[in-house]
Amino acid sequence: MQIIKKFLYKTIPFFILIAFTHCAPDVTRKGYYAPPRKVSDCEIQILKNEIDLESKYKKIGTIIVGDNSYGVNCSENDVIALIKNDGCHIGAKIINMYNFNKPDPWASGCFVTYADFFTDSLITKSHSQLYITDTIKNTGFELLLSCSVGPLLKGNQTKTNLEPSPSGYTKYALGINARYFKNKLGAEFDYQFLKSTNGSNKGFEDISLYDETTFRLCFIGTAVQAQMPDVLIRIIGKLGLNYDLLTLDNEYSKLLTPHFDLFPGSGKGIGWLAGLNMDFVTQNRLVFGIGVEYEYVNPKFDDAEVSIDGYSVNIPFYFGYKF
Repeated sequence: MQIIKKFLYKTIPFFILIAFTHCAPDVTRKGYYAPPRKVSDCEIQILKNEIDLESKYKKIGTIIVGDNSYGVNCSENDVIALIKNDGCHIGAKIINMYNFNKPDPWASGCFVTYADFFTDSLITKSHSQLYITDTIKNTGFELLLSCSVGPLLKGNQTKTNLEPSPSGYTKYALGINARYFKNKLGAEFDYQFLKSTNGSNKGFEDISLYDETTFRLCFIGTAVQAQMPDVLIRIIGKLGLNYDLLTLDNEYSKLLTPHFDLFPGSGKGIGWLAGLNMDFVTQNRLVFGIGVEYEYVNPKFDDAEVSIDGYSVNIPFYFGYKF
């Protein structure tokens, strides 16, 4: 229960932040992929409720802009700017908007519409490939919320002064990750603000031994990526260093005998990690993923003879947004 309370206390502000920073309209795109970023402005004609355009021009895509339930960032001007940006991205010359409804305080706070994109010439093969290439590129910033769980394999964190000694050691972690890619290579910074080592069995139903805060800086690279119709699939490798701050959990400290060779306060030290993740990026720029990591932490108390090191295999789950 204590772990759940800590989780809620730490994560509620993050969810509030995501809710108010990602209040974009609900968008469905047909026939093309979303632009990876804002593109340069272009000359484009915007029409409303025109008929029979398909007999004169080549239709190259459709966008449906719906209500985001917040009524934020979805005014008529916001929506037209979004549609125009998509049109410039795919080389459209004409936009025809239809089935649109202006904001209504009793129904929808957003401007909602359908729009078709047309060009005055056939799309060339090279132009068609351009939007797929832009979408596949990893270049950009990503903000993620992650949680991980995994067994503690060996190290001094598996040695306690309790009788009977616990077993079945498990690492839990909750953190925020920030990534930046330049093409296929990039860097990732992780802040694991809620991390603990728990033991169970052999007389202990469940006991928290250590509380940790870990800062991690990693080099990352996309080993495999594949563009599907509605999702980008990536396999990402990572290798980096961690800086670990460790304290004995209050529950554990109360059970220690006075001659125990660990000291109160915080231990700190540098370790390393390596991992492999598989994730999915949707057309709405949402990121979901799972991975496996091998991590070594090596915190040491100032007056202790040995460090409280530990080797663990962690399974991270994460989700977030790609800007």
